[in-house]
Amino acid sequence: MAIRRSARLTVTGRDGLVTELGWLRGLRLYPGMEVDAVDLGSRLDVVVTRSGEEVTVFGDLSTGERVVRFNGLPESPLVQFALDMVEHRKDFGSVGSSTAIGTFRSLRELAEHTGARYLAAGETLEGLTPNG
Repeated sequence: MAIRRSARLTVTGRDGLVTELGWLRGLRLYPGMEVDAVDLGSRLDVVVTRSGEEVTVFGDLSTGERVVRFNGLPESPLVQFALDMVEHRKDFGSVGSSTAIGTFRSLRELAEHTGARYLAAGETLEGLTPNG
């Protein structure tokens, strides 16, 4: 008998902000995936895990900039899923102004200090290696 692994998706909205979930349309969760997303209105933070693989993406919903950290391969379905989540949410619209991440003033600065990958709007991970 095969072991069934469930998938889990959690979306947390910012206090005082109505969290619309229509942007999730078309995204598919696969068995074993665990997804935690925080919708800040102007930024979406996503962590996706499955079988020891982990992907974290911070995405600016106004500019399209993203910071990506992963311990698998760039072409992994988990990496693509996390980036797709940010893209789906960005296409749905931004609410408010960009939000600082702790002491970092920009996503580029966050990437420089953490060793994560910075992706400008429209830039892909093609040809990159893991950074986890």
